[in-house]
Parts: sequence; structure tokens; C-alpha cells
Amino acid sequence: MTLLDTLESYLDAVPRAHTDVEDIGPFSLFVARRGWPYYARPRLDTGGTVTAADVEALIDAQVSLGVPRKIEWVHETTPQLLAAAAAAGLTVEQHQLLVLDGDPVVRATRSVLRRMEADDPDLLGVQA
Repeated sequence: MTLLDTLESYLDAVPRAHTDVEDIGPFSLFVARRGWPYYARPRLDTGGTVTAADVEALIDAQVSLGVPRKIEWVHETTPQLLAAAAAAGLTVEQHQLLVLDGDPVVRATRSVLRRMEADDPDLLGVQA
């Protein structure tokens, strides 16, 4: 399994515990049962083919369900979704996919790490 396959599987699996999933064309729409609103993303079994008409059908479903018009995807996996989303009238925000290659570098600092209890007098300062 490639790194992108692993990432796609993770992004598909995480919201399922807190949502009802609606399959709409090539999308999985994660409808939150309560709390945080989720998004739609390309289904894992579609091969990544998405059109503007698919996005428009998804938007119609999101509007009818009263959930945000939001799609999240990994561009490297579904690159044609960028043009399809824009053609359907959505504003697209692009963010770089960041992947740590190898072990993280940890530099020594003078910071102190300690466990804080609920009644710790420094707790409010740390939370701020």
C-alpha cells in the first residue's frame, strides 16, 4: 500500500465513527450526528473520476440535508476534482500536502514538560 493509499484510507475512516455516510455519485458525504460539521470526499472505490455534474449533484444533496457545502480531498489522488469543483461554482482553497519523511528531529530546549492536574495554579496560564 502506498503512502497516498494509506492517507486516503485514513481520511475516509476517521469521520465514519461520528457520521452517517451518504454515497452521492463518486462522493462519500459525512453527515454529522451532532457537533462538528463534516465534509464530502471522493469515495475510495471510484477510481478518482469526478465531473462538474457530480459536484453539482453533491451540492444539491448538501443543501437539501442542511450541511455545509464542503469537499475535502487530496489533490495528488484526485487532481481533476479541482477543475470540477471550480466549474460547479465552489471556491477552492488549496493547501500543501505535508509528509514527514523519516524520523522527526527533536532539539533540546530549556522547556519543562510536566503533567498538570485540574487544580494546578499554573493551569489557567498554560491554557491561555
